[in-house]
Amino acid sequence: MATFEIQTDELPSGHLVDKLIEFIESKLQKVTIEKDGSIILVTGEEGILAKRKLRFLTRKFLYSEGLRPSTKVVSAGGPAYRILHRRIKIEEEEEEEELEELEVLEEEEELEELEVLEEEEELETKDGD
Repeated sequence: MATFEIQTDELPSGHLVDKLIEFIESKLQKVTIEKDGSIILVTGEEGILAKRKLRFLTRKFLYSEGLRPSTKVVSAGGPAYRILHRRIKIEEEEEEEELEELEVLEEEEELEELEVLEEEEELETKDGD
């Protein structure tokens, strides 16, 4: 018998763990699945259950739930996988910088427009004298 574990402590919500268990049960017959807190234990025959197949099914589940871009499945050493939530902090910082640059550009454009309007007013006042 082969036993593998999936560590799900970084999944966004608890109901996804139950859905993942149902998904694995529907795809793999002749396996027993136990839930121990945030850890899922999958036990089955050596030929039926492989670590790589379990990873594939976990990734497929994450994709079907729309979580694939923000999560990944990595080995936790030995017969275990861990679902990690990707850190998107770098992208958020880049977006903030872009917004700041856009605000600066808009302010510069407004200043240029004001300068042009002031120059036009000066010309009109000189022509009127």
